[in-house]
Amino acid sequence: MYKEYLAQQHSNLNHMKTLLTLLILSSCLTVTAQHDKLIGTWTGEDQGEVGSVIFDAEGYCAFVIAGELMGGKEFELDGEMGSMSYILEGEEEPIKVTMTMTKLASGDSVNMYGLIRFKDPDTIEFALGSPGRPVTAFTAENSIILKRESE
Repeated sequence: MYKEYLAQQHSNLNHMKTLLTLLILSSCLTVTAQHDKLIGTWTGEDQGEVGSVIFDAEGYCAFVIAGELMGGKEFELDGEMGSMSYILEGEEEPIKVTMTMTKLASGDSVNMYGLIRFKDPDTIEFALGSPGRPVTAFTAENSIILKRESE
């Protein structure tokens, strides 16, 4: 009787493992789908100045403001080499994004947290907080409408 009970518990545990694995995989696929939709260059205008945000397939991102590139796999800022990467969190909109700027020599890093909401496949609303402070909502002060540049 005890062996049958243990066998049943083992079977239940295997079912739970299978369900958990499927749940994790489905979550990863959704985040991957969000990631794929976001890859590209997004450009908008704020207070008369044109700027862009670039998200690449390797998980790096960059800002282009007044023709100056800041970010990507490797860039120079104030004489130091750095990189800027991003991670998307969640499967529902708004999508949470964490952008991490890292000094390559020391490994020191700072996170910037943002939100992304697709208006349509080629238009996003992007809100970004100051370093270390998460954004919880889209406001006129923290967000910008960006359009996908054609390839």
